[in-house]
Amino acid sequence: MSVSETLHPMLSAKGWRIYTASGKLNRLLRMFDMLATTWKNRKDYDCAFVEVYSGKAFIWAELICFLLIILHKPFILGLFGGNLPGFSKRNPRRVDRLLRSASIVIAPSQYLSRQLRPFTSANIIVFPYGVSMDRFQYRLRTKLEPKLITMRGFHSIYCPWVAVETVAILGKDYPDISLIMSGGNKKDGSLERTKKIIQENDIEKKVTITGHIGSPYLETFLMSSDILLNMPIIDNTPVSVIQAMACGLCIVSSNVGGLPDLIQDGIDGLLVPPNDPQALAAAVRRLLTEPGLAPRISENARKKAEQYNWSVILPQWEVLFQNVINA
Repeated sequence: MSVSETLHPMLSAKGWRIYTASGKLNRLLRMFDMLATTWKNRKDYDCAFVEVYSGKAFIWAELICFLLIILHKPFILGLFGGNLPGFSKRNPRRVDRLLRSASIVIAPSQYLSRQLRPFTSANIIVFPYGVSMDRFQYRLRTKLEPKLITMRGFHSIYCPWVAVETVAILGKDYPDISLIMSGGNKKDGSLERTKKIIQENDIEKKVTITGHIGSPYLETFLMSSDILLNMPIIDNTPVSVIQAMACGLCIVSSNVGGLPDLIQDGIDGLLVPPNDPQALAAAVRRLLTEPGLAPRISENARKKAEQYNWSVILPQWEVLFQNVINA
């Protein structure tokens, strides 16, 4: 779920009138719907919030912001997506032009802000994601079981097959190990590659692929496991990791992108090199065997997640919007 989708009901409940776009699945229809919504409701809103991603989605942001400029509407740009630094390096003029056109530019992590500073003269403010902490029951993990989960979907940047290779390595010493893999199929061959490795290692009984797990079942899913594996080669500040930390899961993650800014190695999670199942397996083994490590990480993970509680962050968003409107 995007930040805009999360903000909409919470701001609406506090009396803000919000218009959102778009729920269209087709990319072209989505773009036209966003432009149409921006134009059609031009007399009814005072400022806009535009999420900025890399690739083709960057064009959408450019078009919407161009229309907002014509309409003399102030707007805030929110920078999202782990690919934005690479995209900015290839397209520095476009990125700088777009960011300088905004009233305010925000990024969800120090990492993304740091990475984009060389490509723009715009001031980038760090504004974190929020998590509804009351949705997530906390359980201190004192004695771990080898119950692993993933939550990032089947795409090459998330390397889901690495989790399966990790299970194959650990399965020799932990015959009761299990891995539940949630997330959608991005249809780039990653799901097929993962299933092939499962078959080749004869671990069909140890690995379950569920597809996307919706909001009503997310807490139950998280509470049923002890360790979250997060293996991307590109990333920013994933909400799924913060949600797992809120429940007290022990996180083992690759040390790429904004993840070292979110996770302090050995304190509230363990960081390993990307695309390295041996290192991932060694980190899981540490959690299962090293005295005192799991409860320390579990407790500190919950404390870290509390910093992202919407009860703390939502008033900051309200001030942000109000400042832009009143400027």
